[in-house]
Order: sequence, then C-alpha cells, then structure tokens
Amino acid sequence: MYIALTGMQYAGKILTGKIKEMKKGNVGVALEMLGRKLGDALGRKVDLGLTGTDGVVHPGLADSAKKLEQNVAQFGATVENLLYRYGKTIVEEQLILKRVADILINLYAMTAVLSRSSRSISIGLRNHDHEVILYYTLSL
Repeated sequence: MYIALTGMQYAGKILTGKIKEMKKGNVGVALEMLGRKLGDALGRKVDLGLTGTDGVVHPGLADSAKKLEQNVAQFGATVENLLYRYGKTIVEEQLILKRVADILINLYAMTAVLSRSSRSISIGLRNHDHEVILYYTLSL
C-alpha cells in the first residue's frame, strides 16, 4: 500500500494544482484536461519515446515497447479517475490500493525485463532470445 499511496500522493498534488487553477477561472487548464479525457476515450496514440529514431528500445522489441507505453498511459488515467472518485479518502480503500500497487509492480517488472532484453539484443549476447521469451511471458 505504501507503493500505491506514494505514487498517488504525487498525482494528487498535480491534480490539486490543476483544480485550483480551474477554480481561479483558468479555462485553458479545463480545456486541456477535457481534451486529454476525450483523447483517452477515443484511444489516442501514446509516445513516451521508447521507440523510433531516438528510442531506447531495440527495434525488434518495438511492439512490446508500444504495449508498455499504452499500459503506462492507461494506468495513469486509472489513477487519475480513482483520485477524482475517492479524493483523500482513497487511503481507506485498501483493496483498491493493493490492486494499484500490484499493477505498478507489474509495470516495473515489464520495464526492467524489456530494458534487459533490449540491451541483450543490442550488444549481441548469446542467449538474448531467452530474455525476450521471458518478457513475452511476463507481459501476458
């Protein structure tokens, strides 16, 4: 629960700042949040910079990196929705916090294995295919 609450505390600070700006009458912040919600609902493309010309992931793992980016974006939207719904009382929702922590731990593991697999392929380690298989097993 510490993992989940620590992450939500950071997200809560960001959302609190945006809500204060909207209460002051800053229409731009409200439109930005509305646009982001609409984009999430319509399935916007997510690019965290893992792939492409400046990407850090080996091109052979680009599909996996895209899936990780989508999962991270969806996780962020879920945390935001939970904070809207529960506010400060999220601390009392232990089952929800456990699920959030489990998801976060899985995202971390996926990131670590993807990073190691990408590096192994890039430097040409002999058994890099085993690490790629491990990533695909973990991401299921």
